Amino acid sequence: MVVPNSTAPRACEFHQGLVKSMRPADTILTYNYDCLIDHTLKANGNDKWSPRYGYGFNLGGHGANLVGDGFWNPQSPAKKNKSMLVLKLHGSLHFKVSDPESSQPRITLKERPYTRQHGNLKFTILAPEWAKPYDRGIFRQIWRLAGKAIHGAKNLVFIGYSIPTSDLHAASLFRVNLRKNSLRSLVIVNPDRGARYRTREVLRKGITPETRILVFDALKEFLDVDRSLWDSG
Repeated sequence: MVVPNSTAPRACEFHQGLVKSMRPADTILTYNYDCLIDHTLKANGNDKWSPRYGYGFNLGGHGANLVGDGFWNPQSPAKKNKSMLVLKLHGSLHFKVSDPESSQPRITLKERPYTRQHGNLKFTILAPEWAKPYDRGIFRQIWRLAGKAIHGAKNLVFIGYSIPTSDLHAASLFRVNLRKNSLRSLVIVNPDRGARYRTREVLRKGITPETRILVFDALKEFLDVDRSLWDSG
């Protein structure tokens, strides 16, 4: 939902709780185009989030490839190499890329993702179709970093994502990059039993008898528990 002036969505207490519980070393993988998490990080991401360093873009010489990130800064943005990552695997309504096929395009982070600016409503996303160009342009870099994050993960939290059978790329991302017997904990926040089962099947390679598996029906339930319950450090 968008506020009347369409410059930002209404605050979501659950997103606020999620951001406040996160640490600079954490990585978020999201398939959502919307900018709710981005606005929440702007409001609540002090000292752990920087839109300049957190999206995984190739900034080029002197960082000239990215503009517009100042608007999305929290009051106290994280320093270089100190920001959590937010990898938007299908793009975002506030990403405006000069050449989606280029490995080093000029990227603008739009201030008003949901309204026309200068007569157009341009953004860069991967459209909901079977053949998506994951291996080109900015998405090649974003998906590479996502694979690296999964490979190094010891704790995984799935919130509302069901790994649909129609999205072979999503399932392959986890199956290929997850290390064998690597998970100390797996958290699944989803009321759908079928989705829970699919998630565990896709991640089977990383699960051991010692892996702590926690299941929650709702995000509120997950946020109500202390992070130490699932975070092995």
